[in-house]
Amino acid sequence: MHAEGHYADLIYDHDIAAEYGRRVCEYGCFFVARKDADIVGFFTGSLQQYRFGPEYVAVEELLYVAPEHRTGSIGYRLLKAFMQWAKDNGASEVSFATSVEHRKGFDALAGRLGMYPVGAVYKAKLNG
Repeated sequence: MHAEGHYADLIYDHDIAAEYGRRVCEYGCFFVARKDADIVGFFTGSLQQYRFGPEYVAVEELLYVAPEHRTGSIGYRLLKAFMQWAKDNGASEVSFATSVEHRKGFDALAGRLGMYPVGAVYKAKLNG
């Protein structure tokens, strides 16, 4: 995931990534998709209180599906599981921020789940 993403130029540290996985299990959710013994996708998310009121929003943190499985139903099932988790935990809505280069497929997937675009992701290098 790290090597493919928009943050591939940042340093990857296995121990930090593992600690993130442990922490997200405490404050949010962590879903894993397997095919036989192989992990072929995963999703992490959390609840955040709306900044100006009492309601909670479920926020996607990481979504990854192995390239050879992106045309199947793994992404859909991971997002659907997150949406159910969010509902079960009292969220009023869900929010996803995607940084995939080829958004057409993700837009279609999001549409199948009743989602619609509300913004974009921007970034800028600060060092170098």
